Amino acid sequence: MDYRKLNNDELVDLLFTEEDRLSLEAAEEIVRRGDELMPELTGIVLDRVLWTAELPDWWAPVHATYILGALSTEDAIVPLLSALRWS
Repeated sequence: MDYRKLNNDELVDLLFTEEDRLSLEAAEEIVRRGDELMPELTGIVLDRVLWTAELPDWWAPVHATYILGALSTEDAIVPLLSALRWS
């Protein structure tokens, strides 16, 4: 699949549907669009309900946390600290 052809919403939806099978290529495309997707990734990580959600939704904050860490930006610090708390 060519993840470059997906719009931002479709990429974010993969965090909720792919469980532990999110492809590296999909994650890399999300990282590539990091500035655009920062608000969505942050919202996922800060949503404490998602940390206790049923599968497959439980995987979304886990994937979002790893992706935020890969972005290595100052804006990712607060959500990453929240991930430590909720995980």
